[in-house]
Parts: sequence; structure tokens; C-alpha cells
Amino acid sequence: MDEQHRAARRQGRTTQTWRRFLHELAEACGVEVDQAERAAGYALEVLESRLLKEESEDLNGQLPMGLG
Repeated sequence: MDEQHRAARRQGRTTQTWRRFLHELAEACGVEVDQAERAAGYALEVLESRLLKEESEDLNGQLPMGLG
């Protein structure tokens, strides 16, 4: 398996985990998934603003593409 294929699989798993998180968050808060996604995005923005640059880059590396 080449590196490009591994990266695609890793991204797929990350995206799947993010979607599961959003559904659980939406259910826990009693809101729609799109509202949960916006709330999570805002929370991540605030968190990122309080992190050191290197920590922020590490966080972004763990998030699905397009979200980081």
C-alpha cells in the first residue's frame, strides 16, 4: 500500500470519526447536526486562538481536511 493510499484511508477514518462526533453532539444538545457542526467549529476556533502556533498546527493535523 503506497503512502497516498494510506493518507486517503487515514483521512477517511478521521472524517468518519468527526461525523460520529457531530451526531453525538447534536443528540446530546438536542439540536440539528448542522448546528452542532457550527458550534464545534466555533469552539475549535476559540481553542486555536489560545494555543501556541505549534500546538495549533498539531491540532489542525488531527482534524479532517477543510476543517483545520
